[in-house]
Amino acid sequence: MMDSALAAIIGAAVGASASVAVIIIQQIYQGKRDFLRMAVDLSIEDYKTRLETVRKMGGAMSPISAFVCYHLKVLEEMSKNNFSPDVIRKLSKENDEILSAYFKLSDERGNKSREE
Repeated sequence: MMDSALAAIIGAAVGASASVAVIIIQQIYQGKRDFLRMAVDLSIEDYKTRLETVRKMGGAMSPISAFVCYHLKVLEEMSKNNFSPDVIRKLSKENDEILSAYFKLSDERGNKSREE
């Protein structure tokens, strides 16, 4: 009798622990999705603003993925309370390198299609 009661208590504890673990995991992934959504929303607004400027003044426009990458990094640094002029310079430099790679690839693709 005592063994079955103990088994029931242990089973209930294991079941409850599993439920709590699932909830925690879901919250972690939901937080990551929300974080990414926030970066995408910021990127879309930044993209629209820059696109308007490019339309008025001319120039090249980078793909929205570059905007998402940049804003995601900004939010990550802000979430760590690590947002300073040095971090801004670092992120801007990294973003410039990413944009340079995009534009270089775009030029290479353009030259290849012109050669064909």
